[in-house]
Amino acid sequence: MMTKYYIAYGSNLHLEQMAKRCPTAKVVGKSEIKDHTLTFRGTDNRSFATVEPCKGDSVPILVWLIAPDDEKELDIYEEYPDLYRKEVMEVIVDNQPVNAMVYIMNEGRPLNLPSKEYYLTILEGYNSAGFDVEYLNIAMENSVEKMNNIKKNTRLDYAVYEFPFGLLKIGYKKSVLTMVKKIDETSDYGRKTEFTERVYREIMEYLNGERISFDITYNLEGTDFQKRVWEEIARIPYGETRTYKEIATRVGNVNASRAVGMANNKNPIMIIVPCHRVVGTNGNLIGYAGGIEMKKELLDMEEKVIMEVVRKH
Repeated sequence: MMTKYYIAYGSNLHLEQMAKRCPTAKVVGKSEIKDHTLTFRGTDNRSFATVEPCKGDSVPILVWLIAPDDEKELDIYEEYPDLYRKEVMEVIVDNQPVNAMVYIMNEGRPLNLPSKEYYLTILEGYNSAGFDVEYLNIAMENSVEKMNNIKKNTRLDYAVYEFPFGLLKIGYKKSVLTMVKKIDETSDYGRKTEFTERVYREIMEYLNGERISFDITYNLEGTDFQKRVWEEIARIPYGETRTYKEIATRVGNVNASRAVGMANNKNPIMIIVPCHRVVGTNGNLIGYAGGIEMKKELLDMEEKVIMEVVRKH
């Protein structure tokens, strides 16, 4: 009998539900879909989970071994091919790469929140699999945030400057900083103001080792959990680092290291809110939106400045 690997990230994490739907299916392990995020799309009362590309993020999954009859039942449940399409992704199970089939929602569905029943089904699946429930809650919050942003359709003023790592996009509302982001390219350099010039000047002073703190008023826009993480990151002293687990402990959930990593990667004001100072458990340089090389250079620069200060005293 032909079998294949199947990736579950939503309601099919629910073991009892899968046992009824696909009685011959077996869980072979846990894994993650890297560089993707969990979100919800659809219409009222028919909004379901899907995964979408998102650099630096990852989605916890169960990998099943399914038979042809199981796949037929899944096709019906997932409304294939009208609602979902099938793709094949490589994931790691027991330290080995496997190619697994996954259902991805077709384009064109709006962001929307799932029904309470559907959410609770996924939640039970997260609990039984031992996944971090905070990730699911953040996915819900992110969907709400994206929906609100679309509704607001607010215009963000910005200016783009060249800096040693490429292009730096500085977003602002009046004289309040809302974004500092490294971008690869642009054809629109925005509108430079006295405020953006000051922000850029302070960032360049920092990069040149001439400044260890910033005198810029900023506003962090995100979910409640994200803002707690970012506020904790902002407290990390110049020249020091904290691990994801340490940040998770400080925000009140020692098991939320993965969720902290996601929030860290979505920090809207890099450098000034120093997400580059958050490292892996063994000091590994992981999960930086500006790239690992930039993260390393920033930490090396800070260490060099601190050592020079110590030498002089």
